[in-house]
Amino acid sequence: MADKVDRLIRLYFQNMFPKLINLKKAELAVHTGTDENVGGGKLENNYNNPVEGAMSKAEMNKDLNDLIRQEYIIGSFYRSARPDIQEVLVDKYRKQMSWVRIASDHNIDEKTARRWRDDFKRGVSAWIP
Repeated sequence: MADKVDRLIRLYFQNMFPKLINLKKAELAVHTGTDENVGGGKLENNYNNPVEGAMSKAEMNKDLNDLIRQEYIIGSFYRSARPDIQEVLVDKYRKQMSWVRIASDHNIDEKTARRWRDDFKRGVSAWIP
């Protein structure tokens, strides 16, 4: 089940979302230096505020907004899960333990651990397109 949601959950548990968000913000902060005034006419009503322009560019960027939204959704579902389910998710995604080891460490059936993971993924995938 290595699908998009599984990959995003793995990124969340490996604490990669803050790094990806900061990288995307840094990419947006780099000025390309291209002149959009190709018509040759005089630019009227020129309002140039670089800070406001950078903020506007970041707010309108779909990839950045998707990363922030995905981190929020996964974090919300994780924080609302029961502590035993949280431990299973951490063992699977952060510690990358096998299902057999997770089941024996938590004194549950392997099917139960997988079902908890699948329920978590189903809940997250309902909110992440």
